[in-house]
Amino acid sequence: MLINEKFSNRTKHVATRLHFTRDQIQKGEINCIYCPTENMVADLLTKPLARMRMRKLAEMAGLTATV
Repeated sequence: MLINEKFSNRTKHVATRLHFTRDQIQKGEINCIYCPTENMVADLLTKPLARMRMRKLAEMAGLTATV
């Protein structure tokens, strides 16, 4: 959608935010950078994870276990 400027009826609801974001990027107000999957801390709350992966992401998020 960032490349193709044509919108269907199903994607029009995204148009306002998309155009705002695109304008901000072009103005240099925001910068988009690649974040590898290993560093996606939000995965901790959105995906089922293996125990070690969950511990690593929890540590990155600053969460600690209490017993």
